[in-house]
Amino acid sequence: MTSHTEVPLKLDRALASMSLTSQRFELITRLVSAIQDVDTGKAQRVVLNARRMPLLYWLASRNGVRPVRDQSRKVFCSRFLDFLPDGDWLDNDPESPPTLAMDDVEMTGDTMEALVGSISRLTGKTENIVKYPLLSVDPMDRKAAERLHREFAISMAVNQIPYFSDFAISRPVEGVQSAVVQQLLGDKSWRSVEVTGAPISGSRAGVCSLFLTGELGEQFMKEIGPVARFVSVAKVRMFFTLSDTGFNLRFVPIVLTRPLPCEGLARWLSNPQIDLAQGRRDNPEVLEAAAGLATMILSTKLLSVFSAYMRSQYQLEVGQDQDFVDLILGEALVGKADADKAQTLTDMVPIVAEPSLSRLDPVFIWNEKQWDSFDNHVGDDVLKGFYREILTTRPDQPGDGPRHISLSRLSQTLNLSWEALSVGLDVGNDGGWCVPRYYIDADHKYVEREYRVAERTLDYDLLTPGRAGGCLAAILTSKPADFLRLN
Repeated sequence: MTSHTEVPLKLDRALASMSLTSQRFELITRLVSAIQDVDTGKAQRVVLNARRMPLLYWLASRNGVRPVRDQSRKVFCSRFLDFLPDGDWLDNDPESPPTLAMDDVEMTGDTMEALVGSISRLTGKTENIVKYPLLSVDPMDRKAAERLHREFAISMAVNQIPYFSDFAISRPVEGVQSAVVQQLLGDKSWRSVEVTGAPISGSRAGVCSLFLTGELGEQFMKEIGPVARFVSVAKVRMFFTLSDTGFNLRFVPIVLTRPLPCEGLARWLSNPQIDLAQGRRDNPEVLEAAAGLATMILSTKLLSVFSAYMRSQYQLEVGQDQDFVDLILGEALVGKADADKAQTLTDMVPIVAEPSLSRLDPVFIWNEKQWDSFDNHVGDDVLKGFYREILTTRPDQPGDGPRHISLSRLSQTLNLSWEALSVGLDVGNDGGWCVPRYYIDADHKYVEREYRVAERTLDYDLLTPGRAGGCLAAILTSKPADFLRLN
């Protein structure tokens, strides 16, 4: 066990929002111990459970914790494990070091069991897999769960770690002056909506969502070709923190799609430039992972388009954070999710047009009047509607698993466009409450992005997202020193 003096002080400060020092100490020491075990051969590898664990590992690596040596072959994100061949980690030597199944917090144990199941497909057995949660919380202690979710969300926000592990992320752009930020918010190439919600509000950090419109939106759609028919929302999320030198910005391009056809996804995986999951392209888990990889490619392409615009119009360099992408994709997929791979996604487009897609919202549905009358309360309304739908339809029996709900269903039940829904989910995502996944339908025809509440143990009355917006407007009119003093 790592001694107290060996705890990286920089990481300790980065996680200062964790109010219980004992929990912070335990989380850091267990993470550092696991890295040491892999480096010294006591463990073969570590699998980080998406979405939060890879983000915590990334946060640690940027704050004084040395990453695992030979990381690309020994550290894996669970999100794309299904692209590795069955039995890829098979080792019949009973003396071989174990694989660590790592998650940040274990509560009911359901998530950890699912992770072990995914790993066992590769190892061929469960005996050599060690469950390795950094923290354990009594599932009956709901207030402790709510507090941890809130504190993790604040830690991510103040350290500019966007709460995503399935979209591209830009490198930080530092020292941007408030006048430039105001120009960004008023740029006619997008519609900006601030979605800074509790618990982030008041933490020297905030978030805006920039919905692409006009020529920039059209350029992105043109560059992705026929696959544009699947895109329902294209936006860039701007995460900001305030320092003495100005605003520090980080951008995450978000592309939300309609349900993707399984037949098209399997066809796309066989493209020579992708060439993944041979012999397993009809496997449900592989197709769900394929939908995530396709979304990552679209996100990377959107970042490329956005980056070129920012360079030409604002002289700001908004390049991709390659360290993050390499960690999420792993050695097997690096190079498979580049922006130039967007052209391969045309393989997903059905040879015969499918009229069933026409029932979904068209791209960029909001008109000028709707935007002008937009009230940030819609973010809270969507979020509350989301929880209401989840909590009134989820199964009550223990072990039945969490209830998920798709954007297409939410759009129908709440009578809102996908853009409006995505604003609410932005607030929920950044607060750590809305957890996404890709899921294949019962008929194995489509893969769709769905969402669930972070833990089944959470009650609706504990979820108080608060009014979204207002943070950026307040600090744009304040001097950095004034804002830091007030908060």
